[in-house]
Amino acid sequence: MRVPDYLDEWLSASYPIQQKDRETLLPGLQWLEDESQRRFAKDFSTLSDEQKRAIADDICCRRRKAGI
Repeated sequence: MRVPDYLDEWLSASYPIQQKDRETLLPGLQWLEDESQRRFAKDFSTLSDEQKRAIADDICCRRRKAGI
């Protein structure tokens, strides 16, 4: 199973915990798409590994600065 298939299955499940996860994951995935478009004018899935890593590294740095 590929990651998109897994996420689709997980987020479409009707169990309460998956529905709660959906409230967090969908906006997060949308943020990745928006950030990818803003930085590189490309869909996140088409970015190079280096471009994906740049976004991920910035997420990690922000969390560290916030003390999370």
